[in-house]
Amino acid sequence: MPLMKPLLPLLPLLGTLACTAHSAPEQPAMPPHRVAAEVVHTIESAAATLNSEAAAEEWTVAHDRFERELEPLLRAKYTDNEVAEIEYAFGRVHARLGTGEADEAARVLGERLAVMVAELQPQT
Repeated sequence: MPLMKPLLPLLPLLGTLACTAHSAPEQPAMPPHRVAAEVVHTIESAAATLNSEAAAEEWTVAHDRFERELEPLLRAKYTDNEVAEIEYAFGRVHARLGTGEADEAARVLGERLAVMVAELQPQT
């Protein structure tokens, strides 16, 4: 019990933190549709690159940016399965990099991501 005594003043703070509702993810500095367009452009560039090392680097940049700036926004609106479809599309592009066969997978990814991000926009 002597170890607990110094922690007693922290109990209300810990209770408050435990009960705090999670807020919606922060909007990226750039509008989501612009971020998505840049991610898709980078993915398409990677898909068109026949040098598999350079293509993999571009893919990683695009995927990291998606995970950092768009995925949290998508997860706030869509089910895990719907977001997993986008992740799967990224994987399909990655598996075909450097083969000359990644263009179609990149096109499908771009179309699906554009639709999902457009639905994030507030309706006016």
